[in-house]
Amino acid sequence: MNHSILARLRRKIRLGLDIRRQFGWRKFFFVVLPWLFNRRYFFYSQPIHPVRPMSSPCSSSIAMTRAEEDDLAYVTALNPAAPPLPVLKKRLKDGHLCFIGWFEGRPVQSRWVFTRPVYLRYLHQTLFTSAGEAFVDEAYTRPEMRGRGIATYTGYLLRLALLELGFKTYSCAVASWNEAQHRVAAKFGLEKVGEGGYIDLLFFKKFIWKGKIIDHGGLGIEIGRWIPEEDPGANKY
Repeated sequence: MNHSILARLRRKIRLGLDIRRQFGWRKFFFVVLPWLFNRRYFFYSQPIHPVRPMSSPCSSSIAMTRAEEDDLAYVTALNPAAPPLPVLKKRLKDGHLCFIGWFEGRPVQSRWVFTRPVYLRYLHQTLFTSAGEAFVDEAYTRPEMRGRGIATYTGYLLRLALLELGFKTYSCAVASWNEAQHRVAAKFGLEKVGEGGYIDLLFFKKFIWKGKIIDHGGLGIEIGRWIPEEDPGANKY
């Protein structure tokens, strides 16, 4: 077995163990472990406006701010899977956005908003974004702060911030097994527009895309533009 295959196998084991710590052995063996070799994601997309009003019992203690370069150290400290600091700094220089969620003045969450083509490591694909599209990714909340409604409420604050910045469409991808994030997407009224991913058997990899996910012939993928039903002349994907 060559070095690249061993490295991929080690990454799968590390990812699986991280998920196992959060969800337990039963879900790890029957749901997550098969997913490591058959990666499937659901893609959501919808216009940001109007933003659904939302409240939380602890909303007065929650805030969200847009990160500057000096704030990126919080992101690497928060998320053990975050890319190295130089990569994060380059993202900001390239025009992508990072937001940090705060609870009682402490950083407890981070998430990225990709605003132009970006390579997604977990999909092994470049994602092409449309004009006005915000692709939200790499959301991470401290384990001890989960289950308090922080992710949902900061998601609401994020939509308000994106609307103010002039973005029109909110898109994201969620792993098929992540039921909690699918419930959050449903709470915000996000439309499931497609699914995709790849079968990865170490020696064999096959990509599969369905719905509005457009495959640009190996160059990358794009989420088909969300088109209102009242636009009769639009070409729908």
